Amino acid sequence: HYKYTGTILLYENLSKIKILGEALNLLNNMLSLKKPIFILGERGSGKTTIIQNFIKKSLKLSDDNFVSVACGTLEPSLAKSELFGYVPGAFSDAAKTGAEGLIQKANGGCLYLDEIQDLSKEIQRILIKGIEEHKFYKVGANETFESNFLLICSSNKTLNELKQLLYDDFYDRISTFQYKIKSIE
Repeated sequence: HYKYTGTILLYENLSKIKILGEALNLLNNMLSLKKPIFILGERGSGKTTIIQNFIKKSLKLSDDNFVSVACGTLEPSLAKSELFGYVPGAFSDAAKTGAEGLIQKANGGCLYLDEIQDLSKEIQRILIKGIEEHKFYKVGANETFESNFLLICSSNKTLNELKQLLYDDFYDRISTFQYKIKSIE
């Protein structure tokens, strides 16, 4: 089980990201292993810029197979069906054909969960199966569905704050490779 913590330095001009050599090499190698990546940094430090300008381009992902979710925008009562999708008849207002969730849309690409601390612990527990086995249940389903994706998470919280906000097993799964972004002004 790998555990790596690196530091990424982001300079004033966000279009010219400079990453320390060791962190860049490990991050690049990590992308091919399809292990979860956790990026930490203060608000405005450039986490999304790193993901858009380095990771997305390194993996040659298109907008179709790069699914970005701002976790704080997920309505708690709908988060499960938005992330996992649902089968026909799963609930009273369910579409007759069911719906593909964001995890299924990320199949063959990348699922980026921005501000991961905003996901409920219930959703975090459910995501563990998707991370480990690449399988998940749609809302109302009796059988599993598959989605093979690279998971990237980010947060603006400190590690101490995250340990209070994230389910322990979930944190362990998403932080195999962890990078902290430090802004230099």
